[in-house]
This record gives sequence, structure tokens and C-alpha cells, in this order.
Amino acid sequence: MAEQEERRGGEGKRRFRIGYALAPKKQQSFIRDSLVSLARSRGIDLIRVDTDTPLSEQGPFDCLLHKLYGDDWKRQLREFSAANPNAAVLDSPEAIERLHNRISMLQVVSELRIECRSSGETFGIPKQIVIYDKETLFDRQAWETLKFPVIAKPLVADGSAKSHKMALVFSHDGLNKLKPPIVLQEFVNHGGVIFKVYVVGERVRCVKRKSLPDVSEEKKVSDEVLSFSQVSNLAANQTIDDSYYEMMHLGDAEMPPLSFVTDIARGLRQGMQKCLAMRLS
Repeated sequence: MAEQEERRGGEGKRRFRIGYALAPKKQQSFIRDSLVSLARSRGIDLIRVDTDTPLSEQGPFDCLLHKLYGDDWKRQLREFSAANPNAAVLDSPEAIERLHNRISMLQVVSELRIECRSSGETFGIPKQIVIYDKETLFDRQAWETLKFPVIAKPLVADGSAKSHKMALVFSHDGLNKLKPPIVLQEFVNHGGVIFKVYVVGERVRCVKRKSLPDVSEEKKVSDEVLSFSQVSNLAANQTIDDSYYEMMHLGDAEMPPLSFVTDIARGLRQGMQKCLAMRLS
């Protein structure tokens, strides 16, 4: 009875408890005091999950948001879901497993069929290959169709700091610093701006972020390797002159039509749900 009263507001309205399990850096980025206060004012209590305590001993939660990994955490999530069938877990390990591999995560993109528009918007994946060992890395015939510069990304994308370490490689000489398994993807000049799309249910929001600068023809023959962590955070991690972004007028960069972005988001949702259903059947 006391627990029920605790979960109701002053006017008898039910309050919702959302537990979040995030790495410390993610907590600092997302769980701001302003967010906690706003959620509380709308009947939602944000509660930090203590990762040093078994999940089964915490709660109750109406929803569990997490971005943790590992076999033990997966086991705890399964036990939590079994004991709390009405609680939403975002996302289940099975649902995000495909996203832990940079090749399988993009396969659903290549399978999308979005109706062409008169305004001419297109989408796709830059040409890429997977390198599993050093021998293949130095075998030019294995990937002679790729053109420099290329972005080298770890094949595994499990949210760890290691999985975010990437490099922009301008020539064959730079390959010596790479450690397979990796994905090599042709770099496409894009005006130093990247569009990030956030989706919650049917809500879609697209925002602009600073990205890798365009590469000039002269730079393409360099033997330099530019290491970075997360494309959209490059400006914060590297000494790139802000005058470059001012020159590119990023504030004036045209946003893609929201209807086009929404179509892609909807297609990805359907494609990922289909993949999960096939995996679980």
C-alpha cells in the first residue's frame, strides 16, 4: 500500500519510474538536472541503476533504459524481464545485437526501398569492405576497388571506447597503423556537416553536427593518418580551426526534408523488427 502511494502524485495520479543504466560518461552527458526536474514535473521519476547491485534487487521500474554490455548484464536483463513482464526494456539485447557489427547494421540500409521523390533526395552506403587480418590488409588486389582516403572503423560496435576509435587514412602507407578486424569505407566529402537523426516511436528529429572536413586533392596523397573518436565529436577532440566551419557556413547548411528522413526512419524500424522476428522464430 505504501509503495502504491509513493508511486502516485499529489492528485492521485500514477507516477512512472524509469531506471537508467549508463556508463558514467553517458550519465554526465544525458542525465542533466534540468532533465530530471522536467521529468519529475511530468510524473516521471528518473532513477539511477546501481551497477554494483544485482538488477533483481532494484526497482520497481516501469521502464528500463540501458546502454551496458556483457554476458552478465544480458543475464540480468533476461531475469528482470521474466520477473517484470509489463516493464519495457529499451532495448533488449536481442534487438540490438545486429547493431554490434558495422556490416550487419548497414545491411538493413541497403535493403531499404524508399520511393523516389521529385526533389531528388537519395541515400546509400559508401563503398566498403571488411578486413579480418593483416595479410588481407596489405593485399591490394583484395580491395583495389576502394579509393583513398578511407575511414577505418573497428568491425565491432559494442559501445566501448575501443569501438569508437577510428582513423582517416590517406594512402597505403597509413595502413601499417591499423589493427584488423576493421571496416574500410571510402570517405565522401560532405561539407563538414553530418545530420544525426533521433527517433522515439513516431517522432523523428534531425539535427546538424560538425563533421570531418572535406579532403582536398592535394591531401589525398598524404601518408598521414588522422585518428579520432566518433565523427560528430571530432571538433571537440581534434585541433581543427573553427574558421574552417565558419567558412563552410554550417549554420546555413540545408536540412534534409523531414518527410524523407521520416520515411527512412520508418523503413529502418520495420526492417529491424523483421530481422528480430526472423531471429526469434
